[in-house]
Amino acid sequence: MSRELTKAMQEKMAGIHGIDHVYADTLVRYLLSFPSKDPRAVEETAEAILDDMTDAQQAGQRLPDNFGQDPQTAADEIVAALPNRSGAQWLDYLWPLFNMSLVGATLDAFWRRPPAWHLADLTTFALFLLIWVIGAVVRGGGFNKLKRKTTLRLGVWLILYFAGFVGLAAVVTRLDHQVIGAGALLIFWGVMTAVSLVASLWRRSLRFNWPILWGLMTVTAAVGPQLSTGWWVALLAVNVAWLVWTAITATDN
Repeated sequence: MSRELTKAMQEKMAGIHGIDHVYADTLVRYLLSFPSKDPRAVEETAEAILDDMTDAQQAGQRLPDNFGQDPQTAADEIVAALPNRSGAQWLDYLWPLFNMSLVGATLDAFWRRPPAWHLADLTTFALFLLIWVIGAVVRGGGFNKLKRKTTLRLGVWLILYFAGFVGLAAVVTRLDHQVIGAGALLIFWGVMTAVSLVASLWRRSLRFNWPILWGLMTVTAAVGPQLSTGWWVALLAVNVAWLVWTAITATDN
C-alpha cells in the first residue's frame, strides 16, 4: 500500500500542529506502509485515528501521552488488530508488478536481432521485483526510530531475496539456448491483451491501462513494419508514451 496520504487524511492532518504534527504524520504513514493489511480497513482506521488526534490536541493533550511515546509502537499495536488483504486485494496489489515484469521481459526479447526469448529473460521478473522491494525499503527508512527488529526483518528478507535472484539467474543461464520465436511472443501479447481485458472488466480496480498497453504492443508488432516510416515512428511513440504513463500510475493500486 502507498504511504501517500489521501486528500481526506491531508485535510485532517492540517488540523494538527507543532511536534504533534510530526508524531501524527509518522504514525499514519507507518500505518499505511503495511501491504499485507486490508487497504480499506487501514485507510478508515487512519482517518479515525486522525480524528482522535485532532480532538486530543484541541483538548490540550499531547499526542504521545495519549497514543504512546513511540509512534511506531503505537502503529504496530493498531496494525495487529486489522484484517489481512483478501485474495482479490492481493491481485490488485501485485497486478502492476506482474504486468510490468512481463512487458519488460518480452519487449527485451522481441527487439533482439534475431528476435528470440531466452529463458534468461525470466530474470527480468526478479529485476522488477528488486526495484519494487528496494523502493519499499527506502521509503520505510524515512520513518523515525525504526526498531531493531524491523530493520533486522528487512535485512533478512533482502538477503533471502538476493540469494533467490542469484539462484534464478544461475539456473536460467544454463537453459539459455532454448528460445521462443517472435511469432510466439506476438501470440503471447495477444493472449495478455485478452487476459488483462477480462481482468479489468471483472475487477474494476485493475486499471484499464493494461489491456490498452498489451493491445498497442500487439498491433505495433504485427502491422508496424508494413507501415511507412512516419506512421511506424508515430505508432512507436504512442506505445512508449502509454508505457511510461502506465508505469508511472502502476503503484497507485
